[in-house]
Amino acid sequence: DPCAWDGNEGLHQAPWGCRCVVNGAWHKAPPHGDGGMMFIDVAHGYAEGQVPEEFKAFQIADFIGLGGNKLHGPLWNTSFHCFLHRLDVSKNRFSGTLHPDFMQRSTLHAEIINLGYNQFEGPLPIVINTLQALSALLVNNNKFSGEVPDYPQATNIRQLDLSNNQFTGNFKWLRVMPNLAWIVLDNNK
Repeated sequence: DPCAWDGNEGLHQAPWGCRCVVNGAWHKAPPHGDGGMMFIDVAHGYAEGQVPEEFKAFQIADFIGLGGNKLHGPLWNTSFHCFLHRLDVSKNRFSGTLHPDFMQRSTLHAEIINLGYNQFEGPLPIVINTLQALSALLVNNNKFSGEVPDYPQATNIRQLDLSNNQFTGNFKWLRVMPNLAWIVLDNNK
């Protein structure tokens, strides 16, 4: 609902949260709403600890930059983000496996994913191969394993760094990536 039915915001004080730039309604703060947060940049700071699961509530976020901190634990469920273009959680201490639906609702929007220099493990989620706008996938210096999923729809990838993991298999899908300009695959199995 809009904050003021008659357009007089001075008379009708805003509820707690953020004003929506799309329709003028108010986004309540998590865990009661998505918070209306579009840009989160706490890169190269001193943030530490676990990122709360409530981060998934930021459904309209365009950019989440948490690189270069002291964050640890599992990555929140990113499948709730609908418009996320850039996700940078590099150079932290995140661990565990990625959610099977990683970035699933951002298939048309996700352009840059940087998970490098963490302690993620297990296979890359198959859903990554559906990220049509993806131009950079950086997952280097982790403990990812298994075969890298084919990328039949991710033909816009220009930068791909899979180095220093435990990936196996062949990379035949590289032949169908016409825009690939930079690739690093060393130190895998």
